[in-house]
Amino acid sequence: MPSRAGAFAVSAVLLSLVAGVAQACDCTRFRSPTEQMTRSDAVFRGRVLKVRRLADGRVVSTIAVAEILKGKLPRLVDVANGPSADGACGLSLRQGDVVSLAARRDADGGWSTGACTRLQFPWEAFRQAARADRAASW
Repeated sequence: MPSRAGAFAVSAVLLSLVAGVAQACDCTRFRSPTEQMTRSDAVFRGRVLKVRRLADGRVVSTIAVAEILKGKLPRLVDVANGPSADGACGLSLRQGDVVSLAARRDADGGWSTGACTRLQFPWEAFRQAARADRAASW
């Protein structure tokens, strides 16, 4: 039977690991899809065709864009994520995944995403917000 001191030590280590991740990924919680879209340069959906790791630690995913709710994107777009693109809070994208993403334009003109820019609401809620925004703009 494990001792209380041992259980406490294990708990302390696990708590410090969780706290470290939480601190590294302190993300804004958006109140609505409209707010998240407003604070993003692009909101889109597509299939991950290729994933590659760059020498600087970033992961770049090539995505075949299927639907765009905000932004101007080519049919194939490279989206960076990982330590250099979005703090320590990258996303795990795999070849073949169908993904819905919010992305930001980098200073060099590229696109980036990460845990803090992933969509916080269902895709259909973003579609409705985009339709309402277009209707209000007319």
